[in-house]
Amino acid sequence: MVNYALQHGVSQAARYFNTTRPTIYKWLTRFKKDGMKGLYDVSRKPHHSPNKLDHKTIQKILKLRQEFGIISPKKHILGVYCTPRASEKYKTN
Repeated sequence: MVNYALQHGVSQAARYFNTTRPTIYKWLTRFKKDGMKGLYDVSRKPHHSPNKLDHKTIQKILKLRQEFGIISPKKHILGVYCTPRASEKYKTN
């Protein structure tokens, strides 16, 4: 796509690859900045997770889950609230 855009122009490349001009510009910018390396897939994983539970809280949840079963988001046991996402992530079998 980048080679086509460089040879035939951005508008023609967008039509040929059935995409938008901003998409072509995005790939051209990546190519010009980093070469072929810039065209590889880039992880979208955040570098920082401010809502991540600390180890002590995770251990408390796991202990309570063994004792009481799954903790729902609305269930409050011994000062621990657990979201549905955290319930899935730290599920015990």
